[in-house]
Amino acid sequence: NYATANGTAQAGSDYVAGSGTLTFAPGETSKTIHVDILGDTVAEANETFTVSLSAPSGATIADGTATGTIVNDDSSAPPVPTPAISIGDLTVSEGNGDHVHFMFTVTLDQPSTGTVTVNYATANGTAQAGSDYVAGTGTLTFAPGETSKTIHVDILGDTVAEANETFTVSLSGPSGATIADGTATGTIVNDDAAAPATGGASVDYIVRDNWGSGFVAQMEVEAGTSALNGWVIEFDAGFTITSIWNAQIVSHVGTHYVIKNMSYNANVGAGKDTSFGFQATPGAGGTTATGFTINGVASGGSDPEPVLPALSVGAATITEGDSGTKLLTFTVTLSEAATSAVSVAYATSNGTATAGSDYAAATGTLTFAAGETSKTIQVTVNGDTVVEGNETVNLTLSNASGATIATGSAVGTITNDDVAVVLPTLAVSDATVTEGNSGTKVMSFTVTLSAASSSAVSVAYATSNGTATSGSDYAAATGTL
Repeated sequence: NYATANGTAQAGSDYVAGSGTLTFAPGETSKTIHVDILGDTVAEANETFTVSLSAPSGATIADGTATGTIVNDDSSAPPVPTPAISIGDLTVSEGNGDHVHFMFTVTLDQPSTGTVTVNYATANGTAQAGSDYVAGTGTLTFAPGETSKTIHVDILGDTVAEANETFTVSLSGPSGATIADGTATGTIVNDDAAAPATGGASVDYIVRDNWGSGFVAQMEVEAGTSALNGWVIEFDAGFTITSIWNAQIVSHVGTHYVIKNMSYNANVGAGKDTSFGFQATPGAGGTTATGFTINGVASGGSDPEPVLPALSVGAATITEGDSGTKLLTFTVTLSEAATSAVSVAYATSNGTATAGSDYAAATGTLTFAAGETSKTIQVTVNGDTVVEGNETVNLTLSNASGATIATGSAVGTITNDDVAVVLPTLAVSDATVTEGNSGTKVMSFTVTLSAASSSAVSVAYATSNGTATSGSDYAAATGTL
């Protein structure tokens, strides 16, 4: 008997299943089994099925299974390329009303055979949603065959003189396509001109706080006798603004800043003022800013006096020594490098240490060159071998020029390094001698030190009567050991 069975080929779709019985007449050695193949035009891998023999009669089965391979003869169709989405930048003049809008074009680089969707959303640049443009989000849908769609963004026009402003439109979450260029910049071109500052308009610059590595400042814009319809401030400074409020930086090239109003504080009435603030890191020139103009006209306001650096002196410590002298070193620092020379007077005074015996009194003037931030003052300390407590000397700063004094006094500690000498102790032991009937004998008393001494030790001794009497019982003795 024989029967077909599926491999990767499937009966009914790839071939016609078959089964039956083969009969060999006496003398025959070969028979054929026919299996019909169901052809198609599908590009696919080669496929297989099997034919198996079973239940032989008059013979045995040596190899009972054969594999039939259906060889694919169809070519694969080229894959359909996925379209790519792009959005282009756009520039539009602002206008003065509510009827200006951006029309961003979003394109597919080729038609799609299916529906394509992509999300979009606006985001602030220097333009602010709500005051400069209307924020927008949504989803674009391309029907099969379409290659172009438009995103509308409304502009909120005004009459404020200001720099050009920007926002972005970004694409995300594509379906049926990829994103080739997913971000476009919309530039709102200012078409308003600021009126020249007339009538005594001015800028006043005030440093509110300075902690050395940074400072906070305020600039007041004053309109004078004529109103300001928008304002642009320019000045030169070596510092770097790290954050700003109630204004925005138009440009910062080298040391030159251009700063303009926000939409809500652009108009300043005659005789009125508005202000903005910033935090900055000082550079060359510290907090100084110069050359102010307002709307292109030199400011009639004031530049601030530079905030002076602050002087501080720190505590000092020295080990005294047994002889000679040592230097007790005080460090004096400036909170920031000065732009010109700084000087400060100093003088020592007694604490528990006494000038002349413990240290040499010192007075003088310390001078910092421009750019320097640290100097030292040295006080001579006299060594000795006297066992005593730690002693102190005071250093005081005064009469600073070019700086203020933040910490004007410090304590110098002279650390004692002498140890009290512990003397050995003396002891004399009892002695006993048998008297005898005549003549004399010697009684020996032993005197001992508790420890060997590093220097000579002496002690006087003398006998005195107990029950024995000097002269009759013993000979009195005195001397020095």
